[in-house]
Amino acid sequence: MEQNSGLPFIGFMPETEIQVDDWIVYPNGEKWYVYDTQTQYHYKDAIQLKCYIRSKAQYNESKAPATATFNIGTAYNSVIGNQSVVNMSVNDALQEAKQLIKETESPDKDELNQIIQLLEMIVDNKVTPHQGLFSRFSQVMERNSWITGSIMSAVFSWLMLQKG
Repeated sequence: MEQNSGLPFIGFMPETEIQVDDWIVYPNGEKWYVYDTQTQYHYKDAIQLKCYIRSKAQYNESKAPATATFNIGTAYNSVIGNQSVVNMSVNDALQEAKQLIKETESPDKDELNQIIQLLEMIVDNKVTPHQGLFSRFSQVMERNSWITGSIMSAVFSWLMLQKG
């Protein structure tokens, strides 16, 4: 055990040809993985090759795939996890938003439906999106923040399909 760091190591003669990723196997079958090496000098002379080691169990633990735990409340139309491919559908996101609006008791239902209709026209290339297009709905969106996830999902899905 190294005094300064507390890290386990095995010391060898400096000319020993042990490298990182090598395994040291004792006659009793015990295996140690070399994860780092450092040559120790006294003045200009190499006096020791320190091989920093991990047991086989520690090595296996460090190479085990990381597991992820996600504790998430409501995350409508979200992509959560560690997958590498995601299929997004603009129409699915718009349908989900319509369903949420249908189920709400919000007094802004008409304006929320107008937002969805405008998004549908953009998706169908009937309206060209431009800066400020949705600005008249800013207060409606503030009052009904629960719908923003579905709307942003639809917009993002549509943007992902655009050529560039």
